[in-house]
Amino acid sequence: MILRWTTFALRSRPNLTSNLTSRTPPRCLSFIVTDTKTRTHSTKTLPIPEATLTETDIESFKRDAFDAQKPLVLRQDSKKPRSSAFDAGIRAVDRAFQTGLPVPVDLPYELVADRDGVRWFATFCKEMLEKRSQNFGSGDRLSQRAHELNVEISKHLRRWTEMDIPSRQKLLMRFMFGFELFGELSRNLHEDHEGARGIESIYIAQADLGHLSKDLPVPPYVEQAGKGDVYKSSIWMGLGSTYTPWHRDPNPNYFLQLVGSKDVRILPPKRGQGLFNQAMAMIPVNEQSSSRIRGEEMMQGAQRDALTETVWGKEAPEGILSTVLQPGDALFIPQGWWHSLKGVGEESYPFWRHANVSCNWWFR
Repeated sequence: MILRWTTFALRSRPNLTSNLTSRTPPRCLSFIVTDTKTRTHSTKTLPIPEATLTETDIESFKRDAFDAQKPLVLRQDSKKPRSSAFDAGIRAVDRAFQTGLPVPVDLPYELVADRDGVRWFATFCKEMLEKRSQNFGSGDRLSQRAHELNVEISKHLRRWTEMDIPSRQKLLMRFMFGFELFGELSRNLHEDHEGARGIESIYIAQADLGHLSKDLPVPPYVEQAGKGDVYKSSIWMGLGSTYTPWHRDPNPNYFLQLVGSKDVRILPPKRGQGLFNQAMAMIPVNEQSSSRIRGEEMMQGAQRDALTETVWGKEAPEGILSTVLQPGDALFIPQGWWHSLKGVGEESYPFWRHANVSCNWWFR
């Protein structure tokens, strides 16, 4: 098991808004409650162009978005049938929480928490180990993996204590684990638990979409607008304040929101690069990076602080494009366009709290 740990300080998050008016949520499985609160744009942001998902034909999408290299929000019409990709995605998420993934596979996790939160996380894994051992025996795969994770966390907690790292300083932990851990956390991560309050988010970030389901259809916009070449597809599943820093992708990106809401900010290549350079100029030279793809250096330390402030804080430029994606909405992000995403709102589900689930396809 490989764990990567880094310390970083998080600044306070601004209260962000967008121009979405209250909409009737699309019909979903009964346990999904969507956010329908009215949102308005801040004075600095502009709306991303929008179209109706169920009425936008492939040729219009190809002409106005894909070939034109322009972002486009495809809104789910609550009065129209939902897209097959959204329906299949919701069914797959439901099935995962009911019975687990189709195959036992480790997924990439990112945990953001202070030391108390990390300690609670370690205790939780230990308790899960003991419970699973009683039910399935000490040789159970999940119990063994939980034991390995608990041992590694304990080592780092001892080291941080010796280093006198402030107890409230946020820590980034990356590790691989099965989906079972996410399901158990979703059932046990409550605000009234003293230790759990130190956890900002836990995120299954950029896992292979095929691990969630082998039956998810590729959206027709992805199959037919370009060459029909899907470079990669991913699932993003988080609890708490999920966050993806300012970056760009090497391929066009079709991003579909399944559960919860995501706030998005986006700029074309040249302006986005300038904003990235502005953020790098805010930090010491030895902490600057030339990275453009979403990477670990963007998720920690001074670089994360600078990117967050430059994109979402008072340093955000006039005219940055913004939207909020609700369940069933999709966003086309052209190749090379810079973007950052944040989970927003608090929603209630029987299986998990503050959940946010998205999937995407990079294609050509």
